[in-house]
Amino acid sequence: PRAALRTLPSGSDADASDLALRAQAHRNRAWGLFPNRQAERVFRDCSTNAERALNRGATGNVRIEALRLELECSTEIGDLEAALDSWRLLEAARWRDSRRDWLGRRLGIALVNRGDGREEVHSLARTMPAQRRCLRYWLAASSEQGASELRFLADAGVADLYGRWARDTLRLPSPHEVRFGSTVLAGQTPSSVRRLIDAGAESAAVAQWRRIRRQRATTPYEAVAAAELAARLGFSTDTIRWLRAGFPELGTVEMAAAAENAVLAYLPLRWPEALIAASRESGLDPWLIAAVARQESTFAAHAVSPRGAIGVLQLVPSTARGHSRALGLGSSPDLRNPELNIRLGARELAYLVRRFGALEPALAAYNAGETRVRRWWRRRSEPQSFTEDIPVPETYNYVRRVVYLSEAYRLAHRETWRDLQ
Repeated sequence: PRAALRTLPSGSDADASDLALRAQAHRNRAWGLFPNRQAERVFRDCSTNAERALNRGATGNVRIEALRLELECSTEIGDLEAALDSWRLLEAARWRDSRRDWLGRRLGIALVNRGDGREEVHSLARTMPAQRRCLRYWLAASSEQGASELRFLADAGVADLYGRWARDTLRLPSPHEVRFGSTVLAGQTPSSVRRLIDAGAESAAVAQWRRIRRQRATTPYEAVAAAELAARLGFSTDTIRWLRAGFPELGTVEMAAAAENAVLAYLPLRWPEALIAASRESGLDPWLIAAVARQESTFAAHAVSPRGAIGVLQLVPSTARGHSRALGLGSSPDLRNPELNIRLGARELAYLVRRFGALEPALAAYNAGETRVRRWWRRRSEPQSFTEDIPVPETYNYVRRVVYLSEAYRLAHRETWRDLQ
């Protein structure tokens, strides 16, 4: 960002595109400084340059980018009127990108915290289905009459992060079990896919089925058949996508409506004895460890991330080494051994829970690193406000996702936990 700011024109020679790029560089620098006090000044520079780009006649993609940057940076400095104006203009332009819901959520929570934007927050919630429960939770938590809304959130069949928070607020117990839908059997395979399977070209059959999925809707019966093929070949991403295509309730608070066999395929469980043993040693719930395994690798023992994290719980070797030595297992643990990986990963997460004293920052640190998260925690040392303030969309989504998956694993595999404990 600094090099870009030195290079780009800034005065009368700067056109709308230059100014939008300057705003983008300020935005990137501000998040690099966050949560230091300097970040607010740099966010303000971002907002100023975005506004200048708009005033100099930005059009097309440059205008969309300038509006998006003004939305983002104005939210962070508390200029919520400017942020709302940008949001409305972006919505009128039918703007969509991967950061839209994350930015809209931050704007909505800032409005709730200001205390005078309830109608605007309701309007935001209507345009962001994935963030609707989040904004409903904060509106309810900020109102003296919010108990009924909190109870609605708490009553979810498979609670998400906001259902869990609502239960905690109301001091309601979590359900011991939930009934899932009736089993759905695999249906007929498309003829083009069947010919490839019969010819022994199963990987090509999966690819052909992907093309079919992109062209038309998927029935639950077809989704089960396709997921079974993908799972047999070890294509875990395809398995999940097929199941979601046939059973849209999966991964949501409505998951109890999905067929039980689809739920169990969506929530695979391997090495349950190792999970129970790691739970006993670490003090963590086995379903929480299972949720991290599902999110990190979908229980793939040989998974390796681009950053060098290895195995079921995606451990970085340098992190695993300290836990291995503490257990007397040497300094070169085999992280592709699933039982050992689960044991060491559970120890690391348990350490983070003790370090922060709460699950949400511990999960954030497991994803983004302890040093980084420690800075964020010093700014917001209360689990709920901390979670909403996480400045990295991937990490916020990770925390939200693992909390949900933990509840899902607890309910879907309750017999496993009962039998092994």
